[in-house]
Amino acid sequence: ATVQTQVRLGSPPILVTGVELEPAERQLLKQFSRWVDALIITLEGVTLVEAEVLPSPGVISQLMLYKALFFSDPDFDHLRHLPVHMLAVWGFEDQVLKQMAAGLGVAIEIFSPPWLAEGLRARYKGTLNMSVPVFTPPLSSRT
Repeated sequence: ATVQTQVRLGSPPILVTGVELEPAERQLLKQFSRWVDALIITLEGVTLVEAEVLPSPGVISQLMLYKALFFSDPDFDHLRHLPVHMLAVWGFEDQVLKQMAAGLGVAIEIFSPPWLAEGLRARYKGTLNMSVPVFTPPLSSRT
């Protein structure tokens, strides 16, 4: 497998309209493109990885955007024949977001070494309860 980190994807969001850019200028603007935390390339496919300590629905939408950008980026034309997978890596599990991600084709992996919770406790001076509820009641049932 080949693993690349902080990989720029797609065209830069900054466009110069009506001007033909030289390759060096296009490469310079590429630094303003969005980037995925990791790109893993194997014979079986490409995996786009985004990692966050705390689960967030934003990671799911980011991965969906990165997949679209991957397919629109000419730098990856040679990989388009491979299936593309999306993977979110979180430090803690969130059942609601996990279910949502699965429905959108995003796999979830939990990476929670002991130092992660310890670091959060230290940051929040021991006030953080690291237990995550398995069920979050819908807003309509909360009073």
